[in-house]
Amino acid sequence: MLQYEEKIIIKKILPGLLSALNNEKLSPPILQTFIDLMQSKKKKMTTNVFKNDIWPKLLKLMQGKSMPAQTMYLLILHIKTFMEYLSVKEVTDHICPILLKAYECGNATLQSLAIVTSDYLAGKLDFVFTKNQMLPRILRLCQNKNANVQKDAVICLGKIYNILDKTTIQN
Repeated sequence: MLQYEEKIIIKKILPGLLSALNNEKLSPPILQTFIDLMQSKKKKMTTNVFKNDIWPKLLKLMQGKSMPAQTMYLLILHIKTFMEYLSVKEVTDHICPILLKAYECGNATLQSLAIVTSDYLAGKLDFVFTKNQMLPRILRLCQNKNANVQKDAVICLGKIYNILDKTTIQN
């Protein structure tokens, strides 16, 4: 797909992908295609195209009753890429709830990915969100049955320690 010119991608390919996104089972490969376009060196996707065409469809997918685990995994894995196209508020309001679900999902792979992503996000997001939403879940994951999840949670706490205030650390 990256070999095509931007005009062809936007006018011919993107509309078909967007209509196929209505089928949540197709969402993982379609989302990966969008991410590839967003990350391409030649910037095959502008912020305008993302915001006007893709983001509304992704919002609909994220607000649905269910989401394939692969889609959740891709959204969390590429959160840095989404932050290039979205405001911090949009990430907090729409992508972070998926991150919070991943902390609690019981799938060790998703939990570990959410934890590893958290140290990056903690410095970018609102402190109150980090303190009230992320931190309690990370602390709970320190007591998880899976040793890898525990290890990732402890490492994450060590990385975000310096952004926490004294009162939070003492509590």
